[in-house]
Amino acid sequence: MRNNRRAWMVPAVIALGLLLAACGRQGMEHMTGSGPAETAGNGAAGAQAGKGAQDGDSAQSGNGAEDGDSAQSGNGAQAGNGTQSGTGTQPGFGTPGTDGAQADGTGGQNQTGTGASQAGRKNTGASQSKVTAEMIGGSYFKSGDFTYRLRVTPGTPENPDFPVLEFVKRDPNFSNAFSMLHTFRLDAPAADGTYTLTDSAGGQAGSSFTIDWKVGGPVVLHGEMEEAGTYYPVDGNLMMPELFARPLNQSDLIGLTQDELKLMRNQFYAVYGREFKTEAMKTYFESQPWYQARFGADGFNELLLGGLERRNIAFLKAAEDSFDEAQAREIKSGYAALPPAPYEDLLPERGEIWVELYSDAGHTVDRGLYYQAKGTISVPITITRDQYISLNEGTQLELVSDGLTGETVILKQAQDTQYGDYVLIDPKNPDEASGTYVNFSYEPYSQTFSMWTDSVDTVFKTVYEGNVFVLKGACEEYYNYFNLSERPQGAGAFRVMEFNENDPYGPSPYMGNQLVTDAKGYVKALYFMGD
Repeated sequence: MRNNRRAWMVPAVIALGLLLAACGRQGMEHMTGSGPAETAGNGAAGAQAGKGAQDGDSAQSGNGAEDGDSAQSGNGAQAGNGTQSGTGTQPGFGTPGTDGAQADGTGGQNQTGTGASQAGRKNTGASQSKVTAEMIGGSYFKSGDFTYRLRVTPGTPENPDFPVLEFVKRDPNFSNAFSMLHTFRLDAPAADGTYTLTDSAGGQAGSSFTIDWKVGGPVVLHGEMEEAGTYYPVDGNLMMPELFARPLNQSDLIGLTQDELKLMRNQFYAVYGREFKTEAMKTYFESQPWYQARFGADGFNELLLGGLERRNIAFLKAAEDSFDEAQAREIKSGYAALPPAPYEDLLPERGEIWVELYSDAGHTVDRGLYYQAKGTISVPITITRDQYISLNEGTQLELVSDGLTGETVILKQAQDTQYGDYVLIDPKNPDEASGTYVNFSYEPYSQTFSMWTDSVDTVFKTVYEGNVFVLKGACEEYYNYFNLSERPQGAGAFRVMEFNENDPYGPSPYMGNQLVTDAKGYVKALYFMGD
């Protein structure tokens, strides 16, 4: 059911979730307020989740259309009845890639492995007393050119407080893939100041670079190379950052105004430096610190956009054109009255969450705006950094392996390391030969380690069994298909979660290991991401 994870992933320092906090539990928080749409127009009251009259700019198919209207809405998504269609790209949850590559936190996978060098620091200033991993880590983008990104990992297992900075560029031969340019490892905790860095990536061994760093703010890479410039954090600077990490669906529209839909659509063009003609768009984007115009409104090259970006542009355009203000207001009001999901406090902030849901009507109750479906939720079995150190000193750990029953398992170093460096054994049967061999992946934000095996990938424990709340319009999708020019059909590729499955062998469950929920814990999307 789950893909295998290769042994090279043991020292991985970029764990699942550089954007998962943004494209997961906090997603609805970007949608329920009035937001910045007031600068763009009249401030309509909500977002369309069904059919509605057209009220907005018509879609156009040529280059340089007015304020980003060049996407064809017919190919992207339908705004009615909770269905969605279109192309897509791989989501950027920050998972390790293959053969030395790692996925980009904003949606890509770099194609070039690289070494990293140490960095010397000078003239640092800010106090570390309140600096957190969330303030340091995450995805950054270059002002005026979204082709260039910066991935910041808040630490490594060896130096959990010393950030790693990776500058990457999107590879034009792939829809949403990135090649490594520079890798820097700071030799001290991050603080505001100027850093002199030496890089060994991209064939530039021995080259020195200077970076101005501001914790929680922009990073300036100095030099004459094209990637030099100011990089801003995606989270906190862009409206609904998950726009750049995963395909949108109808559940994402709750609480959005028509003006916000248009701003979000045009944001895709703004991050690449497109100028705007309409006063509303000019006013809004020119007020953003990261905005830097490089292209005239009529000279923008659509090929700069990745597949996921084109897919979401088309989806948002369709939602604008079919927006129904009265219906949107009713949906927003109805959502505000919904109770929190009963499992909301059990969901980790980032990382894998394995979910399996019955997909038939017999196990589901229609609650109007959402489905109440029977299912289970599992999270990785993790240990702290102190426990990891203790484990490697020979200590055996007793861990809960089933959150429902309280069943435990013993974790210890393996004597036979052919299949793994550690082994899980049943307390009632201490024979290592009957145990499960495991290795570890590091999660730098929480400084915890999660286990995985060659046979079933991540080792999970079930923490919840019962009713799971799924917003109508939520989708299940396999992440590998996000990069295809057209969304494939068939089981395992893409499904709107309508709870009406009934195949010859019984209902095919909805399942995946990347759960996206809103602030109340309601499911918005469920993805399967393997190797």
